[in-house]
Amino acid sequence: MLGAHERDGRLSRASHALLIGFNAAIFACLFYFVDRPWVLHATFAVLLLQIAIIVSALLIISEETRYWDGLILEDQKILPAISCVRRAGLLTIASLALVFLAGLLCQHLDLHGAPIIKAHTQFSCASTTCEYLEYVLVCLHQMPLIGGIVQFALEQLDHDFQLAFASTPEAIGFRLGLYFATGTWIFGVFRLLMQQWVDVDALCQALESQDSQAMPDGKALTYLQMRAARAPGFMKRRMIRGAISHPVAIARRRYLTTCYYARILTFPQTFIFHLADQSEANKSWGLNRVKLLLEETHASLKPELRNGIISGACHQIKQGDHKPAIVADLWNIALLLIGDLAGGELSAARAKMLAVAVEPISAPNNYAAAQKRLLDLCSEAQIRALPQSFLFNIENHSDEVKIHGLQLVNRQIAQGAAVDVEAIHKSLTYALRDPENEAVKQELQALRRLVRRKEELDARLPA
Repeated sequence: MLGAHERDGRLSRASHALLIGFNAAIFACLFYFVDRPWVLHATFAVLLLQIAIIVSALLIISEETRYWDGLILEDQKILPAISCVRRAGLLTIASLALVFLAGLLCQHLDLHGAPIIKAHTQFSCASTTCEYLEYVLVCLHQMPLIGGIVQFALEQLDHDFQLAFASTPEAIGFRLGLYFATGTWIFGVFRLLMQQWVDVDALCQALESQDSQAMPDGKALTYLQMRAARAPGFMKRRMIRGAISHPVAIARRRYLTTCYYARILTFPQTFIFHLADQSEANKSWGLNRVKLLLEETHASLKPELRNGIISGACHQIKQGDHKPAIVADLWNIALLLIGDLAGGELSAARAKMLAVAVEPISAPNNYAAAQKRLLDLCSEAQIRALPQSFLFNIENHSDEVKIHGLQLVNRQIAQGAAVDVEAIHKSLTYALRDPENEAVKQELQALRRLVRRKEELDARLPA
């Protein structure tokens, strides 16, 4: 709805601009034809629309609070599809539109024999715009709290302003309706919003505090994390920021667990993208939570989100300086998501994973160990194209990785795995002709013998 973000319901700047333009266009039309009879019904209809937005926000905030307190379950929510109307920007637009439309309705009623203002103010100009400003000032003057501010501002001016409603039934009803709408709906919704912000801030401070683990069994911390997981959607951005960039390591870990409890589907991709910025302990902890979350939700992921996680994992394997255990976690996460693909997407994903496994990774400190672990994982996944792809890239690896990779290829062929012998035979032409390392030379010779033997066995099979 209105281009709202699916994670926390926030509106983009373009959506805000569209709403402002829409309201401005309607107001300009009504203001231009203010003396026409149909303007009364049109203005009243638009007023009801703004009131409906504000009342809907009140109901949504109330529903969020009940869910936050554990009084209802997530599937018992009845208004999640329009949660964007509780955003402060949209409510501000609706509140301002309500005030301006109330002034326009006032002016229209005066023009058609139902006076609202008791005495006009004494502006120096007599244009239609100045007359309209009188009605807006009267409406603002009758609002709780705002009326006092308007009165104080007018007292500082030299003109004699008389701002008051008439004693007609229309004027009394209009004044009561305006007072009620302002005091209960407009002020009420912003008060609830502020209360939510204060509560969220207090909850985050408790999560980040060392006192959160005051109880030996960790029940206090678990309670805070579970409560944060049920918090309103706008807290999700803060939880992800805390998990990624909070300066205290223990606070990051707490936010990582909270993101898992909250089932934030964008969390895995964001965490993997910033994986290099985490400590080794938080890398393992966070990837474990990512894997648990994806195991429970991977079937419902959107294609772009799934592909983003796979690409992020492959990028971290190739470019990040991660230990073998972290590389294995990233590989398993990507492999989990690849299992949901089919057809061309599956082929493309497998090709990407194979390229990650056989091409050298950029890990100056953990290169050999991580690369060997990656080749082991690729072999365990029984990727048929592993032998020829590794042979094609063998020159780019260190002797330690060459030996390990050739041993895996030889073992895979010796065990009768389904491999493309013809493609392996062609790939041997790209392999090292005269390697300096004796162990590498022996493994290559063993590979050539296995390939020839495999070819001879295949030739004896009946067509």
